[in-house]
Amino acid sequence: MPLRSPFTIFAICENKSGWARKKRLVLSDSLFTLHAQRAKYRYNMDIIWIIVGAICLLVGLAGCFLPALPGPPLSYVGMILLHLTDKVQFTVTQLIVWAILVIIVQVLDYLTPLIGTKYSGGSKWGNRGCIAGTVIGIFLFPPWGIIFGPLVGAVIGELLGGKLTHEALKAGLGAFVGFLLGVILKVSLCGYFVVVFISALF
Repeated sequence: MPLRSPFTIFAICENKSGWARKKRLVLSDSLFTLHAQRAKYRYNMDIIWIIVGAICLLVGLAGCFLPALPGPPLSYVGMILLHLTDKVQFTVTQLIVWAILVIIVQVLDYLTPLIGTKYSGGSKWGNRGCIAGTVIGIFLFPPWGIIFGPLVGAVIGELLGGKLTHEALKAGLGAFVGFLLGVILKVSLCGYFVVVFISALF
């Protein structure tokens, strides 16, 4: 086997060292590109979660008046989506307390119209009329329909149920008061979520 000169050995070692540096540079560039792609993906996902969360909050506010939409639960989902981003992190205690408040408000929203109807001598006709009046008032007579729609609907519902005029007025008023209390509770909680959402982002 022919002997190699020191210069040849040095050139070979230098060549191998150069290839190693090139490999390290390529690997470093690949890792940097991967990190940049992941950061861009996380940023894009954060934007999506924030937008969807904001939509949930807006729909939740509408749900405070529209019986078909569960207002507080939808608003709570919006807060959870914000929590999933890298921009905002709520504590576990906050999330648990908010979940409990949502459950309490949902239960009270179901009970207050029943209690108002019961103590005013109303019936299920008043509750149904109150719901129908709310929907009709919101879409046909905004913004006053939000206030007077439930009351008029409750009275008309009691009249359709066979109540006399003075009985229908009393029962309708009771159903309306119960409904209004439920709306106030839901709007208060959903409004609080909106404030926290905006404050957390800005």
